[in-house]
Amino acid sequence: MRNKRLAAALGAALLAVPLIATPAHAAGFYSCTGGAVHPMGSSYHVSGHNCGGLGISDVTVTLRGGSAAGSYLCQTVLYFPTTANLGGFTCQPA
Repeated sequence: MRNKRLAAALGAALLAVPLIATPAHAAGFYSCTGGAVHPMGSSYHVSGHNCGGLGISDVTVTLRGGSAAGSYLCQTVLYFPTTANLGGFTCQPA
């Protein structure tokens, strides 16, 4: 019985370690086949299509094609997995 409790406690501790070690706002990266960039005051809004990647805050978005091709560092990114599109907010050229 004691071994089962010890194993359960160790298992729970091992599962919790990644949660403790991961920052709340980890940097991320998305790559998109294309998209557009729209001026928004002193920053830009980036919209991308056919994207893949991870992240929400402090994210690099790379548009691989089109007139807006390039990399942008966005404060916040909303990714829509059902359409593989994203919106990047408060972005600057990287």
